[in-house]
Amino acid sequence: YRSRYAIFYGNMTVISSTISIRHSEIKGNVLGQNTIFENSVNFEGTNFGGDVEFHDSIFNNSTIFSGSEFNGNASFSYSRFNGLADFSYTEFTKDAMFYSSQFNSLAEFSGAEFDDDVYFTRSIFNGIVDFGKEIVVSTSTLADLSVSFEDDLLARTWFNGDAYFDSSEFNKIAYFIRNQFAKEINFRGTVFRGGTDFN
Repeated sequence: YRSRYAIFYGNMTVISSTISIRHSEIKGNVLGQNTIFENSVNFEGTNFGGDVEFHDSIFNNSTIFSGSEFNGNASFSYSRFNGLADFSYTEFTKDAMFYSSQFNSLAEFSGAEFDDDVYFTRSIFNGIVDFGKEIVVSTSTLADLSVSFEDDLLARTWFNGDAYFDSSEFNKIAYFIRNQFAKEINFRGTVFRGGTDFN
């Protein structure tokens, strides 16, 4: 099926239009799973009242959620971000799920706040990942990552719950500068190929 703005292929929907819903309030659930977004997606400063589901989706251009607030569960699991993925200064009040997601460009999480669990299990960061500038994780961080990081920056980060980086792989230098770990941190089975800095 083909419409002016979307093409439907079996279980996948292709949206070729730019999506821009900025500084808005969406009270219900947002269901964008199994979708290919060909152009930019911009939800900057948007307040999401319900669950947000973008799992199993492909974002081929920039994806911007900076300054947004997720008041329900947010799922981006099994998604691929081929352009900028900007979650800077975003607040996740419930679970933030990025299981097996792939970030192929800059992944920006600086200033983000995770009030509940955050999952990056088996995610791959092929570009720079920036968790700098006061990341706040308020509960258990079950980022028991089987993750491949490249060009890493994990600096000035606060982990107020348990942080698990089991079986992670850091392919370039990993910076954990001025971080605060309030509870258990686990690097069991982690490989630091480019070295690390815990100053």
